[in-house]
Amino acid sequence: MHDLSLHNNAHTQQVVQATFEITLNLNIEDERQELIPLTAWFHDTGYSITYLGHEEESQKLAASFLREHGYPEAKMKVV
Repeated sequence: MHDLSLHNNAHTQQVVQATFEITLNLNIEDERQELIPLTAWFHDTGYSITYLGHEEESQKLAASFLREHGYPEAKMKVV
């Protein structure tokens, strides 16, 4: 059994906050300032399906959610 207690909503919020701070402090272009935190929101969602291969599941969940909400395909590929 794998201990996933650190992969929770609080962890995700901390990762997202860190991405905001990093993108602002590094003067990252505006479009990336949208994409990087968005990617952070989805980065561990695959754990809800599987431990091994959770990264791929996270990508599938992100794509499904973003497609359902009309997110541009080109941006979705980056996420």
